[in-house]
Amino acid sequence: MAEGSERRRFPRHPVVVEIDYQSDSPVLRSRLSDLSEGGMFVDTVTPLPQGTEIKFRFRPSPKAEEPALVGLGRVAWNQATVGMGIEFVRFSADGWDRLRSFLREGP
Repeated sequence: MAEGSERRRFPRHPVVVEIDYQSDSPVLRSRLSDLSEGGMFVDTVTPLPQGTEIKFRFRPSPKAEEPALVGLGRVAWNQATVGMGIEFVRFSADGWDRLRSFLREGP
């Protein structure tokens, strides 16, 4: 799905936080710039191919005591030198509840 598409099911929320992710590679670090219940946008000049599954870890809030959200995602779309849209597949433990709470309450 291309950015700007009207097919989005969830509203996007702007955030600027670091994210660690990996597929069949060493852990990579980048910046997450928007977040929704369905996925996120990762700013990177070297996006992974569409369909690639990734493991990810990020803190939606810069609060140090906030535990990281850990899960599995899939590259839904990418644009060279810009970034990639990641669709959430699974979270560990209470990840879905914590994500929804963060999106409702904000940083």
